[in-house]
Formats: sequence, C-alpha cells, structure tokens
Amino acid sequence: MTTEVLVHVRPGCPFCDMLRSSLKRSGLKYRELDIWQDPDAAAAVRKAAGGNETVPTVNVGSTWMVNPSIQQVLAAVKAEAPELLPLRCPGRADSAGDGDDGPGTAVAGEVDGGGDLAGPAVDDGGGAAGGQVDAVVPRREGDAPSGQHER
Repeated sequence: MTTEVLVHVRPGCPFCDMLRSSLKRSGLKYRELDIWQDPDAAAAVRKAAGGNETVPTVNVGSTWMVNPSIQQVLAAVKAEAPELLPLRCPGRADSAGDGDDGPGTAVAGEVDGGGDLAGPAVDDGGGAAGGQVDAVVPRREGDAPSGQHER
C-alpha cells in the first residue's frame, strides 16, 4: 500500500482551514477526510487524540499529528514518504540542487534544510486582504529563528 497524507477535518473548523491553506500553498498532495461524515475517520482521530475528536489531525505512514503546523507535516512527509514532497520543496532528493538550498532560499510555508520556516512572515498592511502575509523575509546567517527576537 502506498503512503499518503491524510488530513482529518470537520466543517467550520478554522484550524482546519488554516492548515488546508498552508498545504495548498506548499503543493503537497493530500486526501481530506471529514470526521462528521466518516465514522472510521472519527474513530482514528479519537485514537490519535486521546479520545477527543480534535482536528485537524494528520496521518502520514505511522506518524499521527494533532493540530500540526505545515512544518511538522512536511517534516513527517520527509521522514515517512519523501517521494510525496513537492518538487520545489527543499529536502526532496530529486529537487533542483542538493536538497538543501541553504538559509533564506525556501518559499513561505516551506522548510529549509535546517527544518526552520524560511523566514518570518511580514504583513506591511498593504496588498493582501484579511491579514494575509504579503512577503517572507529571508533568513540570513546570524538571524534569530522565527519567533525569537532580540530585545
């Protein structure tokens, strides 16, 4: 049986919407299962989430993740089924280059060779509607990782 990325969701879940959006931007192919329509999917989520129906819950091979980030999903795919990674995704063996294009070269929502987000998201207030990210600032050697800022 082939490994696939299974994303367990339910209607109206904002966390599911955010992950779905990130997955689409990443180019990763996945199959979505609605736990309100599929009792087997709901049972699998309860097993993975300690009896709760917490979504999104993602399954890749033997890895189960409850409410994961896109980085966690891509890392699991890299470990369990690297052939499923999008061609442009760093870390994929047959991507252009050596699979680790170095800091500052990944696209928003992708993971660079070090497993970190490519750079902090920046919303300059113009262009993107609804608080969407307008740009990603490339990381350079010596920059603090995302979420860690000097004071």
